[in-house]
Formats: sequence, structure tokens, C-alpha cells
Amino acid sequence: MYTGADPDTKPVQPASEAVAEEACRPITNKNRHSDCVFDVRVTGNRDFANAYLVTQRIQTYSTTTNVTDDQDPSQVGEWVTFTAFVAPNSSTVAGLPSGTVQFAVDGSNVGEPVKLDSKSRTTWETSQLKVGTHRVTASYVPSADSVFLPSTSIVSQ
Repeated sequence: MYTGADPDTKPVQPASEAVAEEACRPITNKNRHSDCVFDVRVTGNRDFANAYLVTQRIQTYSTTTNVTDDQDPSQVGEWVTFTAFVAPNSSTVAGLPSGTVQFAVDGSNVGEPVKLDSKSRTTWETSQLKVGTHRVTASYVPSADSVFLPSTSIVSQ
């Protein structure tokens, strides 16, 4: 049976408008900034600003990796080309993702990661696929100086 709040728990202490504005200054989206200021002001908890910053980073710098293969089914020993393209999910971010893509077939990495070109594309070619359907993945690994976040895509061959 719930008997009420712990007597040792301190009640929430609201923060001033100035404290809330300072904590939420890095939040650039107008609506999210207002929400952040409200949350910090009402609760007095500046950690809300950190949560909004993480959310802003995810929304701004998340990526989508798409991988495509040759249009026609391949035959044994025939070369197949897989092309991966990495794109930012936000239209407001400047620049394109840089780094590498690790291709994998049926859950096992194939070769070394392949560097993205200046248009955030790369290819992997193979003539070693066995008969049947395969799960091919392309996993984007950002370069050390990139602000973008990793992503993975799947295609069957």
C-alpha cells in the first residue's frame, strides 16, 4: 500500500527564467527550446537540457544507409556490385557523411571497410556469392572527425 512520499525526499524547487534559459541556450529548435525552458523552469532540474541536447544531436546528425545491388539475379561466378549511399536524415545539416562502410553477407563481414567517396557513396563487388538468397548489409562507420551517427541497411540478393 502506498502511504505517500518519502519524508526525506526534497520537494521540487522551480528554477528562475534566467537559469532555465542559460541551461537551454544550445537548443536551436524554437519549439524544443521552449519545451526545454519550461521543463527546467518547472522542475529546477538542469539535466532536462542535456536530454534535449542528445535528442537534438540525434535528430540533426542521424543518417540512413541505403544499399542496392544489380537489378538482375546473378549466376554462380558472376560479378555482383553492391552500392551503399549514406545520407543525413536532416535537411538542415551542412555537409555529407564521411567515413567507411563495412559490407557483410549473411552476418559475416567481407573484406575491409570501404571508404565513402565525396558524395557519400561506395561500392563492393564480388563473384563469390553461392546459389540462393543472401542477406547483405552495409554499415556506415563515421570518420573520427565526423559529426554524423552510424547506420545500417539491408538488401537481399
